[in-house]
Amino acid sequence: MRLACAHCDAEFTPKNLRARFCSDRCRAAAWQAQRRRELSLALEALDQAKRRLERICGREGQPCKKGTGQYAVDTMGLAGGSPAPGAGSAPG
Repeated sequence: MRLACAHCDAEFTPKNLRARFCSDRCRAAAWQAQRRRELSLALEALDQAKRRLERICGREGQPCKKGTGQYAVDTMGLAGGSPAPGAGSAPG
């Protein structure tokens, strides 16, 4: 019985019934490639979350400052540059 390697597509004769790779080198390369794909997806999700947070804070390209919420950013220009009372502060 001949199989195709799951990584390089080379044909090989498996040593056991569950074999998917032609060699340890292909197995390791496939594992590393999978980890790179997972890391790339995680970094992309993190970047999208960062961009959404920047849009919410109203500061594209700039990090949000601690203690400023959407309400505080939206009302900055309405009351002479000061946020509404209680905006951006923790309740309590």
